[in-house]
Amino acid sequence: TEGVWISSRTVIIQCAMFFIVIMLIILPLSFIDHMAKKADQATQELAKYTDMPQWVYDITPNGSQVRSSLIPAFVISTTVAVLLFLLYLPSYVSITLKYRCGIIESLKSDDFNQYRNKVDAVYTTMGSSLFGLIGS
Repeated sequence: TEGVWISSRTVIIQCAMFFIVIMLIILPLSFIDHMAKKADQATQELAKYTDMPQWVYDITPNGSQVRSSLIPAFVISTTVAVLLFLLYLPSYVSITLKYRCGIIESLKSDDFNQYRNKVDAVYTTMGSSLFGLIGS
């Protein structure tokens, strides 16, 4: 049986993706906690002022509101990052086998350079997970 040779560049990218996913799990959790504390502090500071209209107090978020809005975004973006991380190698192997079997015409195709360059486009994993959290 023939195996699929996975290049060292792919293994290094996969390891880097693992560490990026770990960072994107740890850093946002500390960010969420920090922002919730800041919101609680701002709410307490705002309570000192009695001459403000009521709507100012109504629109100022507290820590629980910050957590309730950022934690679902964190969960969704982390899920996307982990799924992209887990699906990269099977996708890589699948594309390689399709090239070998001739399902995707490689050398004869006019789009060969596009196929070759798109196989290792994993930089989208970090962007997807980072902007998924920020965008949510």
